[in-house]
Parts: sequence; C-alpha cells; structure tokens
Amino acid sequence: MHVALRITAGPRTAVCLAGSAEMFVPKEETAAMGGASAQGVHDFSPAALKTIGAIEFLAAPA
Repeated sequence: MHVALRITAGPRTAVCLAGSAEMFVPKEETAAMGGASAQGVHDFSPAALKTIGAIEFLAAPA
C-alpha cells in the first residue's frame, strides 16, 4: 500500500504544480491558451486566481 501511494504521488504533484502556474501567467494568456473551456478565468479577479494558484501549489505532495 505504501508503494502504491508513493507511485501516485508523482503524477499528483505534477498536476498540482501545473495547476498553480496560473499564479505566474496573466489571465488573458490563460484564457487564450485553453480555448473555450478556459474562458471561465474571466469570472475571477487576479487576486482570486493567485490565491487559487497558491493553494494548488501548497497542495502538491512532497
């Protein structure tokens, strides 16, 4: 069981770190990169996006 948790930790870390990239990319560029599905980024303020990105960064397992 311990080995299975360690194996899945790598992909979970990658997903959390990729999700936290929105802290460093302006929301106009984020919306342009994701196509129609990323247009929801306009519903949030820049401070909210940075907060969400920081939470995702902290959620990345060590």
